[in-house]
Amino acid sequence: MGTTTVTCTVTDGAGITISSDFRVTVVDTTPPSIVAPGAITVPKQKGVKQKHVGGAIVSFSVSASDIVDGTISPITSVASGNFFPIGTTNVDVSAVDAHGNQSTASFTVTVTKPQRRGR
Repeated sequence: MGTTTVTCTVTDGAGITISSDFRVTVVDTTPPSIVAPGAITVPKQKGVKQKHVGGAIVSFSVSASDIVDGTISPITSVASGNFFPIGTTNVDVSAVDAHGNQSTASFTVTVTKPQRRGR
Protein backbone atom coordinates (compact mmCIF):
# COMPACT_ATOMS: atom_id res chain seq x y z
CA MET A 1 0.00 0.00 0.00
CA GLY A 2 1.23 3.46 -0.76
CA THR A 3 3.49 5.04 -3.36
CA THR A 4 6.82 3.70 -4.55
CA THR A 5 9.28 5.41 -6.88
CA VAL A 6 10.65 3.15 -9.62
CA THR A 7 13.85 4.07 -11.47
CA CYS A 8 14.53 2.62 -14.90
CA THR A 9 18.07 2.85 -16.25
CA VAL A 10 19.30 1.88 -19.72
CA THR A 11 22.79 1.93 -21.19
CA ASP A 12 23.36 1.83 -24.94
CA GLY A 13 26.27 0.25 -26.83
CA ALA A 14 28.26 3.52 -26.71
CA GLY A 15 28.08 3.54 -22.90
CA ILE A 16 25.52 6.33 -22.67
CA THR A 17 23.24 5.85 -19.69
CA ILE A 18 19.80 7.39 -19.27
CA SER A 19 17.55 7.08 -16.21
CA SER A 20 13.94 7.97 -15.63
CA ASP A 21 11.74 7.75 -12.54
CA PHE A 22 8.03 7.09 -12.22
CA ARG A 23 5.72 6.43 -9.30
CA VAL A 24 3.45 3.47 -8.70
CA THR A 25 0.61 3.92 -6.22
CA VAL A 26 -1.11 0.86 -4.77
CA VAL A 27 -4.54 1.52 -3.25
CA ASP A 28 -6.91 -0.80 -1.38
CA THR A 29 -10.22 -0.86 -3.26
CA THR A 30 -11.39 -4.32 -2.18
CA PRO A 31 -14.21 -4.39 0.38
CA PRO A 32 -14.17 -6.80 3.33
CA SER A 33 -15.79 -10.22 3.08
CA ILE A 34 -18.70 -10.90 5.46
CA VAL A 35 -19.74 -14.33 6.70
CA ALA A 36 -23.33 -14.29 7.99
CA PRO A 37 -25.77 -17.09 8.71
CA GLY A 38 -28.63 -18.01 6.42
CA ALA A 39 -32.20 -17.50 7.57
CA ILE A 40 -32.74 -18.55 11.19
CA THR A 41 -36.09 -19.91 12.43
CA VAL A 42 -36.72 -20.63 16.11
CA PRO A 43 -39.86 -21.29 18.17
CA LYS A 44 -41.16 -18.78 20.70
CA GLN A 45 -39.59 -19.43 24.10
CA LYS A 46 -41.80 -19.77 27.18
CA GLY A 47 -41.42 -16.94 29.64
CA VAL A 48 -39.43 -14.73 27.26
CA LYS A 49 -41.27 -11.44 26.80
CA GLN A 50 -40.45 -7.84 26.14
CA LYS A 51 -43.11 -5.15 26.45
CA HIS A 52 -45.71 -7.94 26.81
CA VAL A 53 -44.75 -9.42 23.43
CA GLY A 54 -43.61 -13.03 23.20
CA GLY A 55 -40.47 -14.01 21.38
CA ALA A 56 -37.08 -15.62 21.79
CA ILE A 57 -33.50 -14.81 22.65
CA VAL A 58 -31.49 -15.68 19.54
CA SER A 59 -27.72 -16.01 19.25
CA PHE A 60 -25.86 -16.06 15.95
CA SER A 61 -22.33 -15.59 14.65
CA VAL A 62 -21.11 -13.11 12.02
CA SER A 63 -17.54 -12.32 10.99
CA ALA A 64 -15.66 -10.17 8.50
CA SER A 65 -12.17 -10.19 7.05
CA ASP A 66 -10.23 -8.04 4.64
CA ILE A 67 -7.34 -9.00 2.33
CA VAL A 68 -5.30 -6.02 3.61
CA ASP A 69 -6.53 -5.38 7.17
CA GLY A 70 -7.28 -8.97 8.26
CA THR A 71 -10.07 -9.54 10.77
CA ILE A 72 -12.65 -6.76 11.06
CA SER A 73 -15.46 -6.47 13.60
CA PRO A 74 -18.77 -6.35 11.74
CA ILE A 75 -21.71 -4.29 12.98
CA THR A 76 -25.22 -5.78 13.13
CA SER A 77 -28.54 -3.93 13.31
CA VAL A 78 -29.61 -6.34 16.08
CA ALA A 79 -26.93 -7.92 18.26
CA SER A 80 -26.58 -11.63 18.81
CA GLY A 81 -28.20 -12.74 22.07
CA ASN A 82 -30.95 -10.13 21.87
CA PHE A 83 -34.72 -10.53 22.06
CA PHE A 84 -36.54 -11.14 18.78
CA PRO A 85 -40.36 -10.81 18.75
CA ILE A 86 -42.70 -13.32 17.11
CA GLY A 87 -42.50 -12.82 13.35
CA THR A 88 -39.62 -12.10 11.00
CA THR A 89 -36.86 -9.57 11.74
CA ASN A 90 -34.27 -8.53 9.16
CA VAL A 91 -30.72 -8.30 10.54
CA ASP A 92 -28.38 -6.04 8.55
CA VAL A 93 -24.61 -6.56 8.76
CA SER A 94 -21.92 -4.11 7.67
CA ALA A 95 -18.13 -4.05 7.75
CA VAL A 96 -15.73 -1.23 6.82
CA ASP A 97 -11.99 -1.65 6.37
CA ALA A 98 -9.31 0.90 7.33
CA HIS A 99 -9.39 2.36 3.81
CA GLY A 100 -13.15 3.03 3.81
CA ASN A 101 -14.23 0.06 1.69
CA GLN A 102 -17.61 -1.23 2.90
CA SER A 103 -19.57 -4.48 2.54
CA THR A 104 -23.10 -5.30 3.62
CA ALA A 105 -25.10 -8.48 4.09
CA SER A 106 -28.38 -9.44 5.72
CA PHE A 107 -30.31 -12.40 7.02
CA THR A 108 -33.65 -12.97 8.72
CA VAL A 109 -34.57 -14.27 12.14
CA THR A 110 -38.09 -15.72 12.36
CA VAL A 111 -39.68 -16.56 15.70
CA THR A 112 -42.69 -18.83 15.30
CA LYS A 113 -45.75 -19.24 17.51
CA PRO A 114 -46.32 -22.71 18.91
CA GLN A 115 -48.92 -24.65 16.96
CA ARG A 116 -52.14 -25.30 18.82
CA ARG A 117 -53.27 -28.87 18.85
CA GLY A 118 -56.81 -29.59 17.75
CA ARG A 119 -59.22 -31.14 20.23
